[in-house]
Amino acid sequence: AVLALVICGYVYMRTRRKHTTSAFARVEDGERTDDQQTHHKGDPTSVAPSTTSSTGDSSYAVTGELDLAEMERHRIPAANVVLVKTLASGAFGQVWLGQLNSRQVAVKTLLTTCTTKSDLQKFMCEIALCEYVVSFIGVAWTRPTDMMLITEFMDGGDLRSALQPNLETHRRLTWKMKVQIAHRIAEGLVYLHSMAPKVIHRDLKSRNVLLDSVQGAKITDFGISREANDATMTAGIGTYRWMAPEVLRDGHYSELSDLFSFGVILAELDTEILPYSDLRNDKGNLLTDTAIMAKVMAGQLRPTHAPQCPDWFVTLGRNCTALHQMDRPTAVEVAYVLGQHLSKL
Repeated sequence: AVLALVICGYVYMRTRRKHTTSAFARVEDGERTDDQQTHHKGDPTSVAPSTTSSTGDSSYAVTGELDLAEMERHRIPAANVVLVKTLASGAFGQVWLGQLNSRQVAVKTLLTTCTTKSDLQKFMCEIALCEYVVSFIGVAWTRPTDMMLITEFMDGGDLRSALQPNLETHRRLTWKMKVQIAHRIAEGLVYLHSMAPKVIHRDLKSRNVLLDSVQGAKITDFGISREANDATMTAGIGTYRWMAPEVLRDGHYSELSDLFSFGVILAELDTEILPYSDLRNDKGNLLTDTAIMAKVMAGQLRPTHAPQCPDWFVTLGRNCTALHQMDRPTAVEVAYVLGQHLSKL
């Protein structure tokens, strides 16, 4: 699992060199000098396998032509990584709360059923993406199929969880915090969409936005992100409540499809509810998934905004969720608008 992320780190590094200095510090004494952290919590219960010869690892059969030489520069001894507990699981991998030399980190691994060469390449590409994504600390493995991606730990959890009612803490995000979060997400999209070729997230949603204790926000989960080097791109994976009409209709993505998803997140930040969960049909029942998708594809349905929401925020959200792609603003335009209003708060 982590192998894919590792190799992604390599791609990321090479891309970043074209735009700015490397975001990765060298490994010293088994831990990176980067002092940031990543995504959940717990007590140590298991330890990663001890490290074996890097020469032997690199020749592991499943890697085929994968070149791990660049990964060696960021390698952390696997014995230094403790897996504490599973934080989240998906179709292709798991995210763990971990410890690296007593430091809380997040560790992503691939499922044992997803370790083909193609899976590993995709995973590696996930690391490679932008300063507004959770920070890369290093990579650990005993063999490529056991590779672990080590990233910063975002102690605020994901945005969707932060927006849901919490009876124990009654935690609520202030309006300024919400605008700050929206601005950070927009800046992340600016970075991705300005790469050459452009990188489209393809699964932007509130669950894939992580927060830290001071409400900083970063985009995560680039497992299905890809460079926009095809005329069209097939849907494959995603969550329909955040999907653009063109994606629901024929599975074709562009960077403006990410902007539609961003517009849905703006509505979430405003109302704090799951998109479309407040809507009912003629009989007073919740809209079915099929009904929601059909109405979104036809341009008959957009996420709700609260009556008290500032007009400029509603307008921005509705522009982002326009039916036709060319009617939506770019990430640069959105980030500018949010930055202007944030400076006044």
